[in-house]
Parts: sequence; structure tokens; C-alpha cells
Amino acid sequence: MEKYEHNNGKGTLFKNSKKVQGDNQPTYKGDFKTPSGELLTISGWVATDRNTGEMRKDRYGNPFINLSIEAPYVPPQPKVEDIPVEEPKEVKPDEDLPF
Repeated sequence: MEKYEHNNGKGTLFKNSKKVQGDNQPTYKGDFKTPSGELLTISGWVATDRNTGEMRKDRYGNPFINLSIEAPYVPPQPKVEDIPVEEPKEVKPDEDLPF
């Protein structure tokens, strides 16, 4: 199955199935494509009070989500160290013959 590609200026958030109560992982995760076509990662946390754990609300009583948008994570590539290359030994044709 091919990965869905968003149109420019569009994105999607999905519920984070790996979220555990009390951890710092976002409640929602997804991708967003800027109007210029750059792909970004978007994360959302349901705003909660640090002391009580209750959902925070705006001045009108509506709950809200805090967002973070950043470049997609690229795992570091393992370093390839320079391996010394041995030069082939010069072999004379007559030296390897047993007779």
C-alpha cells in the first residue's frame, strides 16, 4: 500500500496509539504539507493542567490542543569508517609452481 501524499497546504492528525497516560508523547500525530510543498510532522497534545490533570479550556469554556510542527525525523546513518585497502601482492608466474 502506498503512503498517502497530501496536497499542498493540507495535513492529517491521527490519534497516537502508543500514548500512555502520564508520558510526554503527543495525543495526536500526523503530517502536514506547506503551501510550497515542504513535508512537515505535526504533533498535538490535549491541553491539561499540570497540577490537577484536568483538561484546560479557553476563556469561552472550550478545550484546546497545543501543536508542534517540525521537520520529519530522519534516523542517523551509521558511520562508514575508512577501511584500509590492501594492495594486491605481485606474484610471479613461476613462484607458485610446485615443480
